[in-house]
Amino acid sequence: MKDEVKTEAFGFIRDLIGLYRGYYNEIRIVSLLAVLVGFAIVISTVYMSIYGISSLEENIFHLSVAIFALLIPAITFIYVNKNWGRKLLRIRKEEKKLEEFLGGTIEI
Repeated sequence: MKDEVKTEAFGFIRDLIGLYRGYYNEIRIVSLLAVLVGFAIVISTVYMSIYGISSLEENIFHLSVAIFALLIPAITFIYVNKNWGRKLLRIRKEEKKLEEFLGGTIEI
């Protein structure tokens, strides 16, 4: 009975750590790429407005899209870094204790 509980706890903790480690960097990379796309939209809009390629309405539309393209990924990036980053740091600190308690290594 006790070994079954330890085995289930070990599997659950390993899966949880794998989820955080696996998706943390992917979400950060995608968010940073989205921020770069937002900056590219801003730069292209400024270029088009300077040289008169697009009208005022088009420039306003492009800038509004750029604002959303910058805000949403920036908020996501900050949220992921604050919450998931702290959880990963806590998990790393407690990993040795978990390994001793569960009787195995937590390698993902």
